[in-house]
Amino acid sequence: MGALHVVPEFPGIRAPFADPNPRAVIAGLGMASDLERLVGLYPAGVCGLGYGLRQILDAQATRGISIDIVVVSGGAGQDPTVRQILADATGTVIASSRSPEPVLLGTAILAAVAAGRFSSLSEAMQSMSAFGAAHSPNLRDPEWHRRRYAASNCCSRPQGGGVILAAACEICLALAFGQISGRHA
Repeated sequence: MGALHVVPEFPGIRAPFADPNPRAVIAGLGMASDLERLVGLYPAGVCGLGYGLRQILDAQATRGISIDIVVVSGGAGQDPTVRQILADATGTVIASSRSPEPVLLGTAILAAVAAGRFSSLSEAMQSMSAFGAAHSPNLRDPEWHRRRYAASNCCSRPQGGGVILAAACEICLALAFGQISGRHA
């Protein structure tokens, strides 16, 4: 994952920049075809998703909205390793829901409030739901994620797509990790 960087914007860039034209980038991909390189794509992709989430959290913070915990559910979010990668990439606590079907639980919470069982969504949520496992960011090397996040911001802001974006992403990564100095970019 260290040499690979994935900007997973397959359908274009969504929040917080909203541009449908750019596409995904996998930077740092070489000619190696071994299993280790292939397996490295998955955590690099999850890390890229985490940086996209961090962009959203940063955009909210600039508007005075502070987020202390993000709850993920379903799909890959059920895996503790994925939640840890997301926590590390965002610098935010990532938790799971204790419910095996959190989307259905949300529907049940809304129905319970609508039926008058609870007087507010907050009351219903406190009564009917609970956090599962929580993952705090691993602070062993926050500088590594800070640099990758800076490169991700460079790669994922609306600026065109295709080869130009891929080349810009490679340059941003090289700068972020000191492989070239700013005067060479």
